[in-house]
Amino acid sequence: MSNRNVKSFIGRNPLPIMPTDAEDAAINRGIAADPENPELDAAWFAAARPASEVLPPAFFAKLTAGSPHAA
Repeated sequence: MSNRNVKSFIGRNPLPIMPTDAEDAAINRGIAADPENPELDAAWFAAARPASEVLPPAFFAKLTAGSPHAA
């Protein structure tokens, strides 16, 4: 799909299509059944650290170069 088609598709459908309750239940069963990719919980997020603390400084600088959000 070309970029033009993606842009026109997004323009026609600006809101996400939410899953039905049955689809959502199936998605959650799939997440629960996959031990290698668990759903991230509050404890995981509480222990998370900013990329600026865990990446080498030179790599982080290149990664964020030109970003208005870079600190």
